[in-house]
Amino acid sequence: MQQFYTLINKPKQILSLLIILPVIILVPRFAMAQDSDHTISIFPYMESFEYVYGKWTQDVDDDFDWSLNVGMTPTDETGPMNAYEGDCYIFIKAVQNNPSNRAMITSPEFDIAKLNEPVLAFAYNMNGRDIGTLEVLISTNKGETWKERLCFFNGDKGNTWYVANLDLRRFSGRNLTFRIIGITGNGPQGDLAIDYVYVGERSDFRFNDERNTISKPFNVKVKFTNQRLNVEVPEEFVCRSSLELINLLGNRVRSNTLCENRIVNLDVSGLDEGLYFLRVYHQGEIFTKKVYINN
Repeated sequence: MQQFYTLINKPKQILSLLIILPVIILVPRFAMAQDSDHTISIFPYMESFEYVYGKWTQDVDDDFDWSLNVGMTPTDETGPMNAYEGDCYIFIKAVQNNPSNRAMITSPEFDIAKLNEPVLAFAYNMNGRDIGTLEVLISTNKGETWKERLCFFNGDKGNTWYVANLDLRRFSGRNLTFRIIGITGNGPQGDLAIDYVYVGERSDFRFNDERNTISKPFNVKVKFTNQRLNVEVPEEFVCRSSLELINLLGNRVRSNTLCENRIVNLDVSGLDEGLYFLRVYHQGEIFTKKVYINN
């Protein structure tokens, strides 16, 4: 009886319990739903970091974060002149974070069970006399452990974009997560960069043998009228390409629409007014265009 009397005379404590208990119950369920939503099983997958990090997340157990950039990096005589594809890329800012500091960024989880010859490919630039190291780790248990290194590069390689094309066949049938780690060298001229991450079939990824660049770029026309996007693609794209629309948070708001005709009519009614990114995928190549929607 004394305990009951104590409780009813402490309304603040009771109110706190009523607020906290639903949070305790609901948070685990919300986290589980997010994990499920983040597993990617539709390919090819590309991420060229066009003003957003997409579903990639900055790690907290490192020394600093990767940065988004357009054009040259802030430090002279290091970094790329521009992106490998599109406008943006990610890089590590060495001038404030040397020597030997780590920046880590982690991919979403990929279910590669339906891929015959799965690969992870990405463009990298390691230009500067103080360039450190770049490595990619792989996890088969949602990032709980990172036991295997997929690749390791170090030192100045000149102002050229190269492409790493990594065979994943030994991991067939497993869900995979990737971690890209950039480690600074001993000085400020060590801005290494990453762009155009690809996961999918080896045969679908195309690049020029001479400089490891994507083949001849293609053109796509986009027009916004009456709450619809009219996207015109080249004739050879019909039934061989797809498109998606991404908001500034990196979330797909319209996804994997097959280009069954030269003109794809995409309904964007209900979307908030603002800037979006349209991506068109075709045989390992990607076209990205900024689109302003004014519903």
